[in-house]
Amino acid sequence: MILKSIARHSLKARITLATLTIFVVSIWLLVFHAGRILHEDMQRQLGEQQFSVVSLVATEIDSELDDRIRALESAAARIPPSMLANPAALQRFLEDRTTLGGMFNAGLGIIDSSGTAIASTPVSVGRVGVNYMERDYIAAALKEGRSSVSQPTIAKLLKTPVFGIAAPIRDGQGKVIGALAGLIDLGRTNFLDKITTNGYGKTGGYLLLAPQFRLIVTGTDKSRVMTNHPAPGINELADKFIGGYEGTATGMNRVGVEVLASATRVGVAGWVLVASLPTAEAFAPIRDMQQRIALTGLALTALAGALTWWLLRRQFAPLEVATSALASRAAAGAVPQPLPLGGADEVGTLIGAFNELLEDLRQSGALNETLLRTIPFPMDIVDPHGRILYASGLLEQMVGRPAAGERCWTLYRDDHTQCHDCPLRQPVAVGHTAVLESSGVFGGKTFEIQHAGMLYQGKPAIMEIFLDITERQRIDAHIKERNAELTQLYATLERVREEERQRLARELHDDLGQRVTALRMDLDWIDARLPSDLPAVSAKMGGVAAQIDELTDSIRRLIEDMRPGMLDTLGLVTAIEDYVNKFAARSGISCEWSSSHDEIDAGDRAGIGLFRIVQEALNNILKHAQATRVSVALRHTGDTIVLLIADNGRGLPDADTPGRKGFGVLGMRERVSILNGKFSMTSTPGEGVRIQVVVPV
Repeated sequence: MILKSIARHSLKARITLATLTIFVVSIWLLVFHAGRILHEDMQRQLGEQQFSVVSLVATEIDSELDDRIRALESAAARIPPSMLANPAALQRFLEDRTTLGGMFNAGLGIIDSSGTAIASTPVSVGRVGVNYMERDYIAAALKEGRSSVSQPTIAKLLKTPVFGIAAPIRDGQGKVIGALAGLIDLGRTNFLDKITTNGYGKTGGYLLLAPQFRLIVTGTDKSRVMTNHPAPGINELADKFIGGYEGTATGMNRVGVEVLASATRVGVAGWVLVASLPTAEAFAPIRDMQQRIALTGLALTALAGALTWWLLRRQFAPLEVATSALASRAAAGAVPQPLPLGGADEVGTLIGAFNELLEDLRQSGALNETLLRTIPFPMDIVDPHGRILYASGLLEQMVGRPAAGERCWTLYRDDHTQCHDCPLRQPVAVGHTAVLESSGVFGGKTFEIQHAGMLYQGKPAIMEIFLDITERQRIDAHIKERNAELTQLYATLERVREEERQRLARELHDDLGQRVTALRMDLDWIDARLPSDLPAVSAKMGGVAAQIDELTDSIRRLIEDMRPGMLDTLGLVTAIEDYVNKFAARSGISCEWSSSHDEIDAGDRAGIGLFRIVQEALNNILKHAQATRVSVALRHTGDTIVLLIADNGRGLPDADTPGRKGFGVLGMRERVSILNGKFSMTSTPGEGVRIQVVVPV
């Protein structure tokens, strides 16, 4: 709050704050730009370094796996077909392969063509006799004749996480007759420990994935061994690496920490090795540097602010002296005198120009007084507190007394203590005009008062000009009266139209309807007496009778449209219900009707008006709404009748616009206006239209 006050009243403060703002913004833009560039460079360099490390480790793992596959294949090639029939010889064969056994910490096994183990080390595990055909690497060796690395799984007998490697055993013709398999226990010391016992950085680590199974083989975090990777769509970074991406990327890990991660393939097994490092650790040097730059920027900002303030205070000292002198003379009510010059710079030039302006104002004072006396209408000049400094002769003649020295509102306000709308409460700037229509009356006439800001005798003042608006008010009243007459005339014409429709409907019913009925009776009489050998004549007469039936139905519909007879005989509720039912049958649109009373006495004008609104609204829905459901409800509450019509059609984007034309809306609004009611229509595109009519009983 204090800073706002200083900035509003002190030029030095505003310039200092503007300078500091520019300086601070520049410093922080530099910090942001430099930090972003350094961040990108460091991310690229760290990514390249991280990818090199993970590629090196993956190559070592791939080499270890390849060595074990080759060792198994070499040993399998030394097993003759005849040995498969001698389990004891096979057992000795395995026990003699100490070097091969050292490669597989969970033991070795020889599998026959059916997938059953016939020899195994160590013997204590008890694998002999157990069938392993369901294991993927055993099936690949026996059925496809290829060596492979298995899916990590839980061993049948050891109950620990393991993965296996198997190589086929062939006879002299190359036919697969068995398999030599080795198991690696992930829970014990093995060649993969180089990634599980070593981390990456201080808080990073490695993760070995089997992407084809979305399974974690092993990693720096031992608790994740043999756990499933997140399902697709949960972790974008994991999906990227499992999908085959090799390289470096940033993203969120499973616990929501942003990491810099690199991934590459382990070719022999088809696995993926990932090394990740939290970005908080990776980019810590950049953040430290940004903080140091920010502290330096704050120190430079404070220094620049102090130097700017000192320089501005020195340069604006003459202007402050002049301002202080002018303010003290204004407070004392003294006539402004020339101000002391401070020098030959821009400030001195400004003070000199001000002194020249004061002299010009003194010389023009007498001329202003002469011009004011020639203004041909009542006017006065008041100070910002409402005190009259000058009043024209016409104004004093109008109020019947001298006005100079009084408060302006005493001239045209009966209760000047509550002059809340006086524009002087908000100072009028020079050249700005505000208009106030007064409630006061002078000599039986009402005046409008225009206020214009100006300088009077070198000080801010307001000129008030009094304009007679009596004639304008008389014309406005006459226009309102004529509008009321036009509205009454429209209502009369509407009543005459309805009376004419009622008369025409009665004539159609009493005259034309009776004639058609008589014609029908005559045709029936003739048809009954025709000779039996004239079937053609009888058929023709049947066609004439059908045409007469159609003519009768048309006449009935015409009568209903012109003046619903049911409205006169059975009342408003029954008439609307009958029309809604016929509309539903004719249009195929589902209609729901409800009424708060069995009968509502709305009077003739309101009744026909409400019925016509229902008629117009339903016709609009049929033509334009593309609706499948309509609801019509009539409610009688207290002294009002409420009509509600709603549909589920395509709606109108500007339905609630008061002056909207089209779709019969204007006619419905006019009907409701004649009944002194309220009409509203709301709509949301795609959700239908809702019409509400409220008319007094």
